[in-house]
Amino acid sequence: MHQSRSRPLPRVSTIIPTLCVLDRAEALWRAIQSAQDQTGVESEVIVVVNGGRADPALLARLKEDTRVRVAVEPAAKLPDARRIGWEMSTGAFFGYLDDDDELLPGGLAVRVAALLEDPSADVSVGAGYRQFSDGSESPVPVPAENSDPMLALLSENWMASCSATFRRGAIDEPALSPVFQRGFFEWTLLAFHLLTNGRRVRFLDTPTFRINASRVSLSKTDAYAAAEFAAVEWMVANTGRGDVRRLLRRRLASIAHSRSETARETRSWGQAWKWHLRSLSLPGGFRYLPYTRWLLPPKANPIG
Repeated sequence: MHQSRSRPLPRVSTIIPTLCVLDRAEALWRAIQSAQDQTGVESEVIVVVNGGRADPALLARLKEDTRVRVAVEPAAKLPDARRIGWEMSTGAFFGYLDDDDELLPGGLAVRVAALLEDPSADVSVGAGYRQFSDGSESPVPVPAENSDPMLALLSENWMASCSATFRRGAIDEPALSPVFQRGFFEWTLLAFHLLTNGRRVRFLDTPTFRINASRVSLSKTDAYAAAEFAAVEWMVANTGRGDVRRLLRRRLASIAHSRSETARETRSWGQAWKWHLRSLSLPGGFRYLPYTRWLLPPKANPIG
């Protein structure tokens, strides 16, 4: 009688970049624990400490944890940390996890199962939750079955730092690095990049992650607005779909109008006019023509 051998579990590498600072220590341990506690897979947890601000005591604790592989790169920035983590990883599958987010129990097994069932799929993306500091929560959905994932992406980003599991060999970090280097909007751009290059994405409506977010929005900052305009311009330049290009160029008009309004609020009239004229030059921009009156000087009061 032959004894049956259990099949080895698929190895999944989770890469966690972190500054390793005290005010994020609790969240970091939660992220690490959520990756370590995954069932149905062999979970490899890689923590890359980057940025040169690491707390010595917290770093020492990380190095003492034998369940975690740790790299320390003081000069590295976030994109570098992601690359370093990938270079250290040994799993047939890999993914990323921000140090203040978490994987839900069994989440990696769900994503890996989808890739094992469908060898032609390059990446699996799960649903999840976004939890705010006030305790409220909102779902992070995935595109519905048989929908157009690219059009869905333009309505609501379905790619997050902790939502995807990649098949190593089909998608490797060197191919992702140019997108990661862009900073803001890198996950939206990554999803766009994958679809544009014909990568097959499996979407799973099972929740697999939780993003722990703040309600403080960056959307009003000039840096964010500038990055958003640049990101959409990049998408326009890199899509071969006419319908997608038209939608993106209408979004550019909307972003330009928002930048004009922000400049007007700070009385930066040159920037306000610059972005207003830019919005008018883009498809759909003429809907902002009535706004012009808000950029004109007030009429002088008549004398007498």
